[in-house]
Amino acid sequence: MNANTRFSRKITRLLGCWLLISLLSGCAAPATESPSASQGGLVILWHSFTGTRQDALLQLGDRFNAERPNNLTLIIEYHKDLPALLPTLSPEQRPDLVIATPQDTQIYAAHDLSSLAPGTIPDDLLPMGRELFTMKGTLQALPLGLATYVLYTNDDWLRDIGYAPNTAILEDLRLSTCRATDFTSGQVGLGLPSQPGVFLALLAAGESAIVGDDGAIHFDDPAGTRLGAIVKEGVRAACIRTFAIPADGVEQFSDSTMAMLVESSLNRQDIAVAVAAESNFTLKLASLPGPTGPGVTLWYGIGILPTQPSGQRYEAAQTVLTWLLQPETQVEWAMQTQYLPVSMSGLEAQRATLSAEDSALEGDLLEFTRQAAESGSWVIWPPQAQGKDCRTALVYALTALNSELPAHEALQNAAAVCNAEITP
Repeated sequence: MNANTRFSRKITRLLGCWLLISLLSGCAAPATESPSASQGGLVILWHSFTGTRQDALLQLGDRFNAERPNNLTLIIEYHKDLPALLPTLSPEQRPDLVIATPQDTQIYAAHDLSSLAPGTIPDDLLPMGRELFTMKGTLQALPLGLATYVLYTNDDWLRDIGYAPNTAILEDLRLSTCRATDFTSGQVGLGLPSQPGVFLALLAAGESAIVGDDGAIHFDDPAGTRLGAIVKEGVRAACIRTFAIPADGVEQFSDSTMAMLVESSLNRQDIAVAVAAESNFTLKLASLPGPTGPGVTLWYGIGILPTQPSGQRYEAAQTVLTWLLQPETQVEWAMQTQYLPVSMSGLEAQRATLSAEDSALEGDLLEFTRQAAESGSWVIWPPQAQGKDCRTALVYALTALNSELPAHEALQNAAAVCNAEITP
């Protein structure tokens, strides 16, 4: 561990104690005593990451502190339940920056806890990232990482059955899932983890509007119902298998007993490692098919926002934001977390790092992202479908497609739960 790293983490521990004492006492420290940019050039960032993402964020903090832009020091702190905590704090008690989901950002925006200076917003910010964190026409946070859902394929197997993922339509998927299924050998055409995002991604690709002009959930529209009927047919015929434990789907896919798997781009590395361990087929990815060609893609992600009013602390936070959105910083973050870069220059910077030994999967995914941004063939995971009850209802709807309940009723039931959750 180098001297900069030891200094940064020593400061982090000391400030953690200061913040804990301040919060437990219920008293805000005077502004002149707060650990701010005006006192020692400190910028405080709070997050709720654990595991690999926390480690990646701390490494970025170490790198920032080694470079010291504008002679600032970045202090990174873990706090749980930030959406409940942050609105209760005075500006003096708040951090300068906070990591947030789109749902968190809505809460912070409602409490006027976020404002972005135009100069910190990259000109080439990807449109899906911008849309994720735009509330009532105003960009409230900067995206820090993006993710989507893709169709992972056993390319060798699909060539044998004549399925072309890059040009396939829903009807091709419907037919090919059963062509690839063999009950006697345990082979299945398509795997679907029982996750809300997987079902939303299928609905989006099937051209469901998901959210109507009235702001309510409408994935039980005619397009959504058609998609539900196709999935139901495949599940009931045992050509599509759902997995309550996502790792079970990855295992079956990597064992070459599944032709296709719908999963998040965040899991591509785990999937690639599992497939490489078997070394028996070519792994590819593609967009989910739509009614007339490649379908609309569903996007989600994580963001970061400043929480201070204008002043020295705010200006210092903007310096950190600008640094985090540099292409080379995006690449470092993306490589460690599997999030995708949030700007076109970030995509190009990551592409430039790929070597001949790197999996073609990475290059394909970067191109997939670029094409989605340029063609406009994307939608975001809507705020209306981010609530706990709605997410649970989506899983229930996907599971219900393997029952006697008609597809349109399963979708109607889920839509009713989602709309009840967003009703004031």
